[in-house]
Amino acid sequence: MISSPYTCVVWLYTLSTKFYSANKQQQRLFPAHFSFPNTLSLSLGEGEGEGEGEAMNSRDVTLISSATLIGALASAIVIRFFVFNNPKHLKSNNVHRKLSSPPSPFDPSKRQGYLSWDDYFMAIAFLSAQRSKDPNRQVGACLVSQEDVILGIGYNGFPRGCSDDKLPWAKKSKNNDPLETKYPYVCHAEVNAILNTNHASAAGQKLYVTMFPCNECAKIIIQSGVTEVIYFVEKSFQNSDKCYIASHKLLSLAGIKASFPSYLNKLF
Repeated sequence: MISSPYTCVVWLYTLSTKFYSANKQQQRLFPAHFSFPNTLSLSLGEGEGEGEGEAMNSRDVTLISSATLIGALASAIVIRFFVFNNPKHLKSNNVHRKLSSPPSPFDPSKRQGYLSWDDYFMAIAFLSAQRSKDPNRQVGACLVSQEDVILGIGYNGFPRGCSDDKLPWAKKSKNNDPLETKYPYVCHAEVNAILNTNHASAAGQKLYVTMFPCNECAKIIIQSGVTEVIYFVEKSFQNSDKCYIASHKLLSLAGIKASFPSYLNKLF
């Protein structure tokens, strides 16, 4: 049955943090035009720049509160839609019994409504993505064995030993110099998940990733022996880069199954 609210909550939390980051970036770019009234008093002590620091903290509180409210509201809507509007789900998971009274200590049956494997591993991929320093896109991946054991986790970032502060995170260069962008330096989440395995082989295993892999990652997925890719979102073919079209072609030719999680397949 559909158990996607859990993964959706993680996804909505990611959106709320993006909302907060975007507003912070906007304030840094246009501080004069996006000032908030200093209605909250936060004591910073005496000293130079006290008023400016106080106003900035007030804006921080406003943005954090807004992001939290949006995340909580969206999560409640998702859970309400997926769980309480699905009578079959209610019946199969005996949600009415769980809501009305605590389980009997003499009941030998297992708990219902627990996370599915798809939910569990995709949520871990989303959580891993939050470790990424990329300001534009955070991607996470989780390599799993056929016995549902986690073998490796990764997110997009610079290689080990390469400072996050000494290489550029920009998507474009004002001088049209690709070396001033992140692309020559970043390791993608899928690659890191495969390389971070604890001496385990990726051959015959499954890879959960928050976004459909590009063509370069597809090559490494194929060469490592991964047999299945489960992804949460992908770019539409109408506006897709050629690398994602090539990735679909490579994975298909190699016989690697690429699909949404099981609950998303039932929805769409």
